[in-house]
Amino acid sequence: MKKVLILEDEENIRSFVVINLQRAGYVTVEAGTGEEALERLKEHPDVDVAVLDIMLPDCDGHELCTKIRDKEIAYTGPVIFMSCLGDSTNIVESFRKGGNDYIVKPAKIDNLIERIEANLKKLTEEQISSLLDGDKVYVYCDGVFNKANKWSRELMEIIGVSDSKTAVNAGLNAMNANAGASTVIEMTKEQF
Repeated sequence: MKKVLILEDEENIRSFVVINLQRAGYVTVEAGTGEEALERLKEHPDVDVAVLDIMLPDCDGHELCTKIRDKEIAYTGPVIFMSCLGDSTNIVESFRKGGNDYIVKPAKIDNLIERIEANLKKLTEEQISSLLDGDKVYVYCDGVFNKANKWSRELMEIIGVSDSKTAVNAGLNAMNANAGASTVIEMTKEQF
């Protein structure tokens, strides 16, 4: 299940978004201020997507985006701004400060879910393509069978390999060779 941070200072809006995202199968982490959002990201470094308001009681959402991308938090996932500020100045500033998407409130929950999914898909594609290097495939295995299986299937789809057993075995062999510790193995596409 994907984890989404919702930063919204208006409790009614935050509750509405959280309830609907949970119904759609997401795990949610809530924050009502910029400081709370920073704390939640420290507590939950596995957040997949951050949805940020801009006008907050303790800070500006644009500046908060810069903070969560810095070394202390180092959040690299998608940031979707959701704000009532629909002017081009704020939208452009959101992208300049590290945002990946922008939704003007009031937003339909279906639109938010679609934006979350689109950003997650794009992130996954970028992560996988960064593993590909010419004729070589780098498979990252961290000792968890499900993760090896998932990454193997995604890599198979991108490079056009149809034998899932070979891909999964490559991931498992790498994990076994390194006794469950994190490793990166290098294979040619033909070996894969």
